[in-house]
Amino acid sequence: MATQDPRQPNFGGDVVSQLKYRVATDFAEPGLLGTETVVVKKGPKAYKTVSLLTFGDPETGRISTRTFRAQTWNAHPLEPGYDFTRTANSWSCNDDEIAAIQGFLNQEFAEPGDYSYFRADDASKTLLAQIGRSTLSTDDVQNVVQKLADYPSLGEALADLRDSSTISSVLTRTRQSRGLERLRAVIDDPSAIEPHIQRVLREEWWVFGGKYVSASVRRSYTVLDQFDIALIRADNSLHLVEIKQANIPGLVVPDHNHWIVGVEVHKAVSQAMNYLRSLDEKRAQIMADFEIDCRRASATVVLGHPRYIRASPTPAQLADALRTYNSHLSRIEVITYEELTQTAQRFLQLGQEQVHDDGVPDSSPSNRSAGQDVEPQLPNSGVASDASNPWEPAAPWDVTHDPWADDEPPF
Repeated sequence: MATQDPRQPNFGGDVVSQLKYRVATDFAEPGLLGTETVVVKKGPKAYKTVSLLTFGDPETGRISTRTFRAQTWNAHPLEPGYDFTRTANSWSCNDDEIAAIQGFLNQEFAEPGDYSYFRADDASKTLLAQIGRSTLSTDDVQNVVQKLADYPSLGEALADLRDSSTISSVLTRTRQSRGLERLRAVIDDPSAIEPHIQRVLREEWWVFGGKYVSASVRRSYTVLDQFDIALIRADNSLHLVEIKQANIPGLVVPDHNHWIVGVEVHKAVSQAMNYLRSLDEKRAQIMADFEIDCRRASATVVLGHPRYIRASPTPAQLADALRTYNSHLSRIEVITYEELTQTAQRFLQLGQEQVHDDGVPDSSPSNRSAGQDVEPQLPNSGVASDASNPWEPAAPWDVTHDPWADDEPPF
C-alpha cells in the first residue's frame, strides 16, 4: 500500500480535491497569476492533465509569460485512486512554443516546411529578418506584395515614406536587367537578323540612355521611310535608331597602317543620312500633324560586335577606327552592340550603387530609369556655370566650350 504524503491532507479518496491540492502545491511559484487545468484522461492506470500557467506582476496584472505543462500520475497499485505525491511524466513549453502546438492541433500546417510563430507587434521585425537572411521564396515575396496591394491605405502610407521610390526603382532595375539579358542572348546568336534585334530593342529602348523620355509609337513620319526605332528626347525632338545585324565580319578592315570601317558601316550611315534629310524637308508638316520636332534630328546606328569581326582587331584598334569615323559625322553616331550593352550595364550598376548608398535612387537625369520624367539639360551643362546665370559659362574663354555648339547652322 502506498504511503500517504505527510504534507498532503487525507481527502478520503476524492480525486478532484487531491488533484487540486497537488496542482496548487506544485505550481506555487513566484509571479503566478493564474492556473487553468484540464483533465485529459482518467484511466485505470494513469491520470493525465494539461495546465496553462500565467506569470506576471501581481500588482499591475501585466503578463510576462505563459507556460503549458502536461503531467501524468500513475494509479495506486493496491488501492483505488492515484499517486499524486509524485509525477510519473511531465513536460512543459512557453509562449511561442504554445502557439506552435496550438497551430498543429488546429491543422494549420497543411504542408511540410519550416514555420515560425511571432508576436503581432514583432511581425515586421520577423519579416525583415527573413528578408535579410534571404529565406523568403519567390512565392512568399509575391504573397507579401499582393497583401500590400490589398491594403486600403497603401498609397497614403508610401507617400509619407522617404524610401518609397526604392520599390519602383528595384522593380524597374529588375525588369531592365532581364531585358538586357534578352538583348545579349540575341546578339550572341550568329544567326540573328535585324528583325530579331529590333523586337528586343523596341521594348528595351532604355539602353540608349536617360536623355530619351519615351519611344514613339509611330515608325513612319514620311511617306517612303520606315524607321527601326524613333525615340523622343526631353525637348520633344526626334532621334532615330538604325539597327543592323551584330554578325558583320567586315565591320572594320585594315587599310595600310590603319583600320577603317567597312562598307556595311557606310551603307548604314548613308541610310540614316537619307532619313534625316527627309525629316528636315517635312519638318513643318510633321510638327503640325504629330507635334514632334524633327528639324535637325539626330540618329544612332547600331551594328556589329567584336566577336564576329573577321580581321580580329584589338579593342583599341576597333575603338580608334570608330572614334575617327564618328569625329567626321555631324548628326549621326555609330556604335557597336558591345558598346551599347556595356553602357546599359553601367547604367544599371550606377542605379544599384546609388540605392545601396543612400537608400533612395538618385533623381539626377543620368541615373533615372528610362521612361520617367527627365529635366531638360541646360545648354552649356558641360561647362561650369555662374550660379547667378546658369545659362552663361563661368569661363567664356574656355577652349573646351564651343560657342556655336547650340546654334543651328543655316541651311
